[in-house]
Amino acid sequence: MEVMLQWADDLDDLLAAAGQVLIGMSDLLPGLAGVAVAGFGGVSIGLGITLLIGPVLP
Repeated sequence: MEVMLQWADDLDDLLAAAGQVLIGMSDLLPGLAGVAVAGFGGVSIGLGITLLIGPVLP
């Protein structure tokens, strides 16, 4: 019986840790999404400038 209680306690700790990880991930995701959008935006702006200036340069 005691083993079962210990196992349940460990499982509870594990679930709590997993919950903390998920909360941490949900905090990180908007930041990662922002970085990805900024990265793609930077690339597209760079391509746009290259296409604009490219024909002008010899």
